Amino acid sequence: LGQYGQRRIDIRLFHSNNEKGLIALFTSYSVTGIELVLCGPDMHVPIIENANKHIKNVMRCIITSLPYTCPKIMVIHLVHFAVNRRNMRPEGTRTDNISPLEVFKGRRLSMKKDAGDSFGSYAQISNTQMNNTMAARTTGAILLGPTMNGTGTFKFLSLKTFSIVMANHFKILPI
Repeated sequence: LGQYGQRRIDIRLFHSNNEKGLIALFTSYSVTGIELVLCGPDMHVPIIENANKHIKNVMRCIITSLPYTCPKIMVIHLVHFAVNRRNMRPEGTRTDNISPLEVFKGRRLSMKKDAGDSFGSYAQISNTQMNNTMAARTTGAILLGPTMNGTGTFKFLSLKTFSIVMANHFKILPI
């Protein structure tokens, strides 16, 4: 919520299911002028449930389209990827055709810098430290998604170290 305030996005209502943690924080929400709207026991907020269902469907589609089994380390990044893709689409309730992500970021999105290629694509990323040795200048990696910092930096899973790395310079190749 602090990030929304920093970006001068006014939040008036916060819909949630009847979760004890949010009920405990209700006083802090009411101090900031945000009304916490809780649904009844064993009820759910329909708009949130539909959004979650959509994100899970996107994730299922991506996982089934990968030519390999998705390792657990990639699943959290797949969630981020699916949510980002959902937020890149303009909502039907807006008349100005601006996506929620553009509203939040305060800038127009760039297909090259913010969207990139498909989740799970194989890429060769340029090594940051190049020298005059015979060491490889690129490393094999799997694209996890954009960092959304506006510079074209993307997150990758390095196939050499199995760790998350960032790169601006890469080439997508067929698997």
